[in-house]
Amino acid sequence: MASSADDVFTAICGGTFVYPAVMHEQYQDIRVTNRDGVTLGSIREITYGHAISRMVSRATEEITRIDHTSRTIESRFKPNALSTFNEFIGSDLLRDPSEVVGQNL
Repeated sequence: MASSADDVFTAICGGTFVYPAVMHEQYQDIRVTNRDGVTLGSIREITYGHAISRMVSRATEEITRIDHTSRTIESRFKPNALSTFNEFIGSDLLRDPSEVVGQNL
């Protein structure tokens, strides 16, 4: 199951969140690899651009705690340096590199 960043951000407690080292506008693609991507224990593979180069990286994130009262989420975010690459090819579509968010930063 693949989702856009906006869909996932909206789905999680109806709010938006900032994750370590990755800002919302840098997201390229989010692929859910375990559960539904919005519940406890869900694992998401996130592909994102870098603000200072044209490089794109992939990281995994596991949701470890959800507090509906305060509308906060805790997650374990694991960057993977081995999956950094020069051009982004989305999980569902081939995108023109000039259209990829963050590549012109």
